[in-house]
Amino acid sequence: MLRWDRDHRHFRGGGCEGPAPKGRADQPLRALIFDSWFDSYRGVIVLFRVMEGEVKKGTKVPIFSNKKIFEVTSTGTFTPHHTEVTSLRAGEVGFLSAAIKEVGDAPVGDTILDADNPATEVLAGFKEAKRWSLAASSQ
Repeated sequence: MLRWDRDHRHFRGGGCEGPAPKGRADQPLRALIFDSWFDSYRGVIVLFRVMEGEVKKGTKVPIFSNKKIFEVTSTGTFTPHHTEVTSLRAGEVGFLSAAIKEVGDAPVGDTILDADNPATEVLAGFKEAKRWSLAASSQ
């Protein structure tokens, strides 16, 4: 059971209860974007899960849907605070910043690849979001 330790200000106990990651770190990078937001100092912050491979500072990553390539400036995790790490490997979840200027350049559900060693297949299931709006009716 996971519980908060007030004296040491971190969580204690617990453990991984889910299945182990199936991806391998020695494979080409494939990572799934599951959230992103704009930070006025660092640009777009991308939350993702590494399915295969490894991402670290300096990696050139193309976003599959728009083919734009960005160089990673930092990687890290939230534990629960923002903590920078040297790399994220298969099965790990974290964030990256790469001087991405618009949130639309890192759409949720898209695949992050490695420009120097691209994977042959992207992660399945990505669909481009369709814009729509609600209009008020006067009845």
